Order: sequence, then structure tokens, then C-alpha cells
Amino acid sequence: MFYSVNFIRQTLREMRKRKLRAFLAIFSIAWGILTVALLLAVGSGFHAASKKNILNVTENVFSVMPGETSKAYRGQPPGQTIHVRTSDLINLDKIIPGVKEVTPLFTISNANLVYKNKQLKKNIFGIGPSFTRMRKVKIELPGRFFNYLDLQNNSRIAVLGHKLKTELFANDDALGKRILINNVAFTVVGVIQQFTKNVYNWYDNALLIPYTTYLAINGDRDVNVVAVSPDAQVDAAIVERDMRNYFAYKFNFDPTDETAVKIYSAAKIMQFFFWFFLVIQIFLGLCGILTLGAASIGIANLMFLSVAERTREIGIRKALGANHRHILMQILLEALVVVVSGGILGLGITYLIILILQYVPLPEWLGTPTISWLSLGGILGVLAFFGIAAGYFPAQRAANLDPVKAIKN
Repeated sequence: MFYSVNFIRQTLREMRKRKLRAFLAIFSIAWGILTVALLLAVGSGFHAASKKNILNVTENVFSVMPGETSKAYRGQPPGQTIHVRTSDLINLDKIIPGVKEVTPLFTISNANLVYKNKQLKKNIFGIGPSFTRMRKVKIELPGRFFNYLDLQNNSRIAVLGHKLKTELFANDDALGKRILINNVAFTVVGVIQQFTKNVYNWYDNALLIPYTTYLAINGDRDVNVVAVSPDAQVDAAIVERDMRNYFAYKFNFDPTDETAVKIYSAAKIMQFFFWFFLVIQIFLGLCGILTLGAASIGIANLMFLSVAERTREIGIRKALGANHRHILMQILLEALVVVVSGGILGLGITYLIILILQYVPLPEWLGTPTISWLSLGGILGVLAFFGIAAGYFPAQRAANLDPVKAIKN
């Protein structure tokens, strides 16, 4: 205990003698900690915000897109286009166990949209009633979305994206108004509620109509996209496998050919984002480690300089009975005090900045910066490693000094 207190006193005394050097060393460590902690905090907040935005738009939904075969199969060469029609999907929820809801999606690009003296070119989508549940779409009251009776009657009704409604009607009420889509009259029955200003939804600037109405006007066409909602109680991977097998059997292509029918899911998107942000966090962590490494080199140089200046003092202490361990511990402790002081200062400033950012209106896509316990533990571990490394070699050099030669210097 006595030795520990004595070591600390000696360390603080030496640091007071070299205030500017000690300050610069502490500042370099604090800056390194601040840099890596803030980078990780911003990355963590961005990841959390992106995940939240994805789940707010869609969750547990498959998007199935017909494509072209890339493998030869049963006499058919690769490059065959897969043509999916509504009749191939209408009973998909009864054919494949685990499929809860299904809706085709048809597209008319750059359709003529006319209201009074306004004429726009917009994308028109033919979809089914289950779209609102699959994509978590909400309709502004007192408007409504399509229902199955509208599908049966091929109703000429339309739902507008929030941005399109503003562009077409400004602040006027859109409900009940008649518009022309490629010279065909439709009645507006609903407007999609604006979800968030910072999340892009393709339907925010589009016009939606029942898919049966689309087919009645344009004839039977290939389906652009199929939205499939699996039962929450069934493994989504099994549902995806069964869908691929169904389409492979139906259209005569290799079930392992993933380009023939592309199937995307929210789970796959989340998995992609997980690895994407993990790589970003690792990159940010490496940047922080390099910053701390540069700071630790500065501390090591400081300690070597300190040892060089105190060579005579160390020689006298060893001649008076100070052993190898005492000299080693004192120099190492000096380095650790500098590193710990810088670490505490850096983490304190980081915590203060993150606390302030909680009350700053940051962009929603950026999220709120947060530092996780895992990141904090990693920072402290790296800090401890560099602290010991920065002090060990100068301390070892001081402890190995020959007392006679040291006194003569």
C-alpha cells in the first residue's frame, strides 16, 4: 500500500514538472477517444434509424419479380423470360401452405394524368387491397383504400400518394374528384398518409388503382411484381423455398435458378444492412484504433524522453536500493496515468456531446447517436492495450539501466 501511494506521488510530481508534455499527451489520448467514440455512436444511431425506417415501411413481406432463366433445364436453353399472369397467382395462398396474402402489382410508366388544367406524367400502379397491410400504408381519413368488392366490379377509383395529391390538388380536398388517366375517368377515394419526410416510398408520388381495373382497361399483362405476406407462424425460409419450387414447376425452370424468379424479403434486406453496418463499424473502429495508436506513439516518445532526462536520477535510486520492479512500475504507472486521464477526459467529452445531441433536431435518417456497452468495452480494451504498450518499453529501458553508468551521465 505504501509503495502504491509513493508511486502515485512520484508520478504526479514528475507530471507537474513537465506540464506541457503531460497536457499534450493527455489531449492526444482524449482526442483519439473522442474521435472513435463519436464515430461509433453516429454509426450506431444511423444503423438503428435505418432499421426502424425499413421495418416501418415493410416487415415479413416477400417481393417476387419474374426475370430470365440463367440455366438450361429439361431441353430449355438459358435466357427464357418468365411470364407470370394473374391467373398464376390468384390461388397462391391456397396452393402454398404458409402464404397468408398475395397481390400482384402492375405498372404503367409515365401515364397521362389530367385534372382540370393540370397535366402530369406519373407512374400508375394496379394493386390489391392487401397492399395496405403488407406495406403498412395508412389512408388519410375520411378516405379509404380499395376493397374486394372494388376488385369484383373493376371499379374506376384511385388512391393518390401524398406528394402527388399536393402536386395535383394543392390544399384542396381530393376526395370525390374526377381525374383522367390516359383519357379514362377515375374517382379519387383516398390519399395515402404521409409517413415521414425522410423515408422514400415509391408510392408517395404515384397513383394506385385496383389491379382488376388495370387488367380490364389494358388487357391481361405480365405481372411486374408479386407481393406475398407469409403467415407469421411459419418459417419464412420454408415459404420462400415452396414459392420457388411452385414457380419452377409452373414455368419449367431449374428450382435453383434464382434469376428466373427473384425473391426479396425484409429479412434479407435486414441481413444485408446488418453486415453493411457491421463493416462500417469495423472501419470506424479501425480508424479510431489508428488514432489511438498514433497518440500512444506520442506517449511512448514522451516516456523515452522522460527516462533520458532522468537517467542520473534513476541511477542514484538504483544505487540506493531501488530494484528493477520499482523502476519499472514507476515509469509504467506514469504512462498509465497519462492514458487513463486522457481516456476519462475523452469519454467525458463524448458523453456530454452525445447528451447534447439528444436535444438537437438531427435529420431523421441519421438517428440519435448512441454508444453501446460493447463499443465502450472495446474502446477501454484498446485504450488499456496502448497504455501498457506505450509505457512498457520506456519502463523496461529505465529498469535495465546500469546504476554506475547512469550516475556518470
